Amino acid sequence: MAAVVGAKRSPSEPHFSPFGNAIRATSYAVFQYLRRHATRAVRRSVLRTILPDIGRSPLQFAQLMKRTLWAFGVAPFVPGLLFGLTCALHAQLHRGEISGTAPALGGFVVGFMFASLVAGAIAWTLGLLVFLTLRTLRWEGWLAYSLAGIFLGAAYAFATRQDRAGAGLAFYLAAFCFFGLTASATFWAIRRPRLRKFSSPVLHATDPVVLELKAELRALDAMPIATRDERTRWYAAAERFRTRLHSDWRSIYDSLPHELEHYLSDPDIRAKDPAYAEYQRHLLSLLLTPEPPLPPSGSNVA
Repeated sequence: MAAVVGAKRSPSEPHFSPFGNAIRATSYAVFQYLRRHATRAVRRSVLRTILPDIGRSPLQFAQLMKRTLWAFGVAPFVPGLLFGLTCALHAQLHRGEISGTAPALGGFVVGFMFASLVAGAIAWTLGLLVFLTLRTLRWEGWLAYSLAGIFLGAAYAFATRQDRAGAGLAFYLAAFCFFGLTASATFWAIRRPRLRKFSSPVLHATDPVVLELKAELRALDAMPIATRDERTRWYAAAERFRTRLHSDWRSIYDSLPHELEHYLSDPDIRAKDPAYAEYQRHLLSLLLTPEPPLPPSGSNVA
C-alpha cells in the first residue's frame, strides 16, 4: 500500500480528478467483489448488463460510470427547466390575477423545483429499471431511449390525470410525453458510449515495465496447476502478481486486456478445460508470447 500511495505518477498515466478517482476506486471494488464472491455465471451476467460491447477495462468502466451518474443527475433538470418556463409564462399572462411583485419569477422557481423533484424521483426508480432493461437488451440507440422517455412521461400523466378528459387530457398527456422525451434525450446524449474516446495509455512492447510484467506472467503461466496443491501454490503466486499489478505496474494497468483478471482467477477451470485454457492464452497472447531474440550484431536483416 505504501508503494501505491508514495509512487509518482507516470507521464503516460492518465490524470483523474478527485471525483474521477472515487469512481475509479468504486469500479475497481465492484470488479474485485465480483471476482471473489460471485460465480462465473453471475459475473458474466452482471458485466453483460452494465458493460456490454466494450473492452471492459476498469478505466473504461470508470469513465462509463461517471457519465452515467452525470446523466442521471442532469437529465431531471431539463423537464424542470421547461416546466418552470411554462409556469413563468402562465404567471406572466395572468399577472393581474396573481399577487406578488414578480409572479413570473416565482412561477419559474416553483415550477422548476417541483418538476425537477418529480423527474428525479421517476429517474431514480422507474427510470433506473428501464435503463437496466435497455442495457440487458443492448438497445443503445437514441430511438430506444426516446421511446422509454415518452413511456415514462405518459405513465406519469395517466397516474396524475385526475378528472381530465377529452382535449384537456390529450394536452396534459402530450406535455408530459414531451417532458419525458427531453429528459431521456438528454440522458442519452450525456451517457451514450463513446468507444473511440477512451483514453487508455498505449502499451509499448519495449517499455521496461511491460517487459517485466510479461516475464512474470510467463513464469506464472509455466507453473503446473493439475493438482490441488499445485493450484494452491499457483494462487499464492498469482496474488503476489496481482499486488505488483496494482503497485509496480499500475501505470500500464488500464492498457492491459481485462481477460488478465479472469486468467488470475480461473486456474481451476483451466485445469479441467484445456480448450478454455487455450482460449485464455490466445486472448493474452500479446503478454505470453516470448520476446523474439535480437539478431546478432553485424548481421543483415531483410
